[in-house]
Amino acid sequence: WVVCDGGGDPYTRGRARVDYPLESESLVATEGIHGGSLRTSSVRFCLDRIRTIRAEEDVDTLLLGADTEGEAGYSGRSGVRLRTTEAVHGLECTLSAETEATRAYLTDDEGSVLSERSVADLEADETFVFDVGLAADEAYWVVCDGGGDPYTRGRARVDYPLESEFLVATEGIHGGSLRTSNVRFCLDGIRTTAADESVDTLGLGSDTEGEAGYSGRSGVRLRTT
Repeated sequence: WVVCDGGGDPYTRGRARVDYPLESESLVATEGIHGGSLRTSSVRFCLDRIRTIRAEEDVDTLLLGADTEGEAGYSGRSGVRLRTTEAVHGLECTLSAETEATRAYLTDDEGSVLSERSVADLEADETFVFDVGLAADEAYWVVCDGGGDPYTRGRARVDYPLESEFLVATEGIHGGSLRTSNVRFCLDGIRTTAADESVDTLGLGSDTEGEAGYSGRSGVRLRTT
């Protein structure tokens, strides 16, 4: 089962009428789950798709070293420049200990934003994810800033290149687009998963309504193939 609830409080569950079973290459949704453990053969709740990922052995971590200091009052984006050695389908990035930023960006090698997200609610050493496919043998930047306000960037002196199986950190990025050959900023680790044709998405349909005030878990029952 994949189910959701309000953690003890009432919550709103999205729902849609569906014709079970719903099938993909590796998953079959057989029933909806509601009221904690009840089953229905005609409705799905809370989720509109489920995607499988590759096994753990395909996860690769690039270590960037621990902060040695934090620098306050910066406005330009800071981070690292990466080069991929294999195609990957997502990046999980760890904020360094001294970094206090509010926005994170994945860009191409010219600094054009491919994806961005808020990191304002994250503490040091917590992670954020870019669910974006990256091509092999291309360069990208992962950078942070204060969303228009001054921010504090963690930093450490490093000996580039820093390498893992799928990624190479080649330079630090600072001041928005400047490069440095001996400092990394804002991040102390990046984890990536190799792209693969075996990644599989099960579509469950869009919500037709939301139902408020529920407490029992709701979702879908799956069978793997």
